[in-house]
Amino acid sequence: MKYDTIKEWREAAVKDIKRIEEVNRKRNNKGGVFVRTMHRSKGCEWEHVFVTDVSQNIMPHVNSLNSAAAIEEERRLLYVALTRAMDDLEVYSYGIESPFMIELNDKMQQKKAEKMLNEKPAPGTVMRHETYGFGILTKYEKYYMVIAFKDGTKTFLFPDALLKGALSVQKL
Repeated sequence: MKYDTIKEWREAAVKDIKRIEEVNRKRNNKGGVFVRTMHRSKGCEWEHVFVTDVSQNIMPHVNSLNSAAAIEEERRLLYVALTRAMDDLEVYSYGIESPFMIELNDKMQQKKAEKMLNEKPAPGTVMRHETYGFGILTKYEKYYMVIAFKDGTKTFLFPDALLKGALSVQKL
C-alpha cells in the first residue's frame, strides 16, 4: 500500500498493530483452533500441530519436481511446519505418500531404533507379541532377545521385532 504522508502511514501501522494484538489475543484463547499455512507458521509454536496432505504431487508440489532447488525449498518448508509442535505432531498423507513422508518415516524408524538400542529392556520386563500374547523377557543380548510365553520360549531379533510392531514393551 502506498501512503502520501507519514501521518497516513503511522495511522495504518497503528491499525495493523491493533489487528495483530487482536489476533494474538484470540490465539491465546484455549477454546478454538488456529489454522495456518506452512508459509505463515515460521516463528510460531503450538501445543498440537496437524500437517495434512503430505502426499505425492502436493508436497513437494508437482510444479516443483523439475527443480532440485524448488524441491529443497519445499523440504525446508515442511521442516518448518513439522517443528512448530511443542507437544504433539500429527502428519497425514492421503493417497500415494510423498517422497518426503517416506523420508520422514525412515528417519522416525531410525530414531526409534536408536532409542531402543539405548533403552534396552531388562530381563523380567513384560512384553506383548501380536501373535503369542504376553510374555516375560528372560534374556537380552546385543541383537536378540528371548521371551518366555505361555506356550513356550521364542527368540526375536532386536530391535527389528519392536520396530515392526510385532512386539512391544508393556508398561505396568
